[in-house]
Order: sequence, then C-alpha cells, then structure tokens
Amino acid sequence: MLYNSAMKLYSTMLILVALFFSECLVPGLSISAQTPVEQESARTAFNVIHLFTLLETEPDKVEEFAGAILKSNPGDRAALTALAWYYLRNDRHLEAYRYFSELNRIEPDQIDHLTGMIYALSGMKNLDKVMELAPVVNSFFYKGLPGL
Repeated sequence: MLYNSAMKLYSTMLILVALFFSECLVPGLSISAQTPVEQESARTAFNVIHLFTLLETEPDKVEEFAGAILKSNPGDRAALTALAWYYLRNDRHLEAYRYFSELNRIEPDQIDHLTGMIYALSGMKNLDKVMELAPVVNSFFYKGLPGL
C-alpha cells in the first residue's frame, strides 16, 4: 500500500518536472500553449511521460490510456511503443510483435523496434524468424564504423 502511494506520488512528480522543463527548454511549450502546434507538442510530451510512468507504476492502465490516444492519432509512436512493451512484459508476444512491427515500419532505423520484434518472436518460439532478423540487427552495430 505504501509502495503504491509512493509510486503514484513519484509519477506525479515526474510529470510536473517534465512539464516544468519543457516550459524552460522550449519557450512557449506548455499545456496552456496557444497555437495548435504548441498544444500538440505539449500534449505529446505529456502523453509520453504519462504512458511510461503508467508502464512502471500502474501497468493495467496502459492499454486504456494508449488506446484512447490511438483513437485520435493512430500513428502515435509513444502509444504504440508503450503498448508494445506492455504486451511483451505480459507475455502477449503476438500483440507485442504486431506493435513492434508497426513501429519498425514507421521508423525503420530504430534498433529498439527490431530488438522488441526479436524478443516477441523468441517468446513465440519462432526462432527461424529470429535468425532472419539477427543479421539486420547486427548491421546496426557496424553502421558507421571505420573499415567495416
């Protein structure tokens, strides 16, 4: 009980600190921003922080919150990412794989998405597909290294 209360307080503090720093680091970025672009940036920053706080403190609420975001913005990367990791952590490997695959389609240069796909495939015991992706993941480590 005390742990849950402490984690809720901690998550609230994280959100407040993030909002404070977003206001300091990006002038005009706040929940009360005036232009549509500023409002969207503030909303995105809040959603990212809230999603990943929920993932750590109240994981049972991740699906509901991320689902609401995806209804209004189907390509929201923060919501897709939170759901992918949520499903992976809960051994819902097929769902995790679907979300990581979608993220990989949107951002093919992000190794985290491929890594998530491999974790999900491993959980589904699909080692043939893991072996197909392994060289792709391996190539990320050699990009930009001199002489390779």
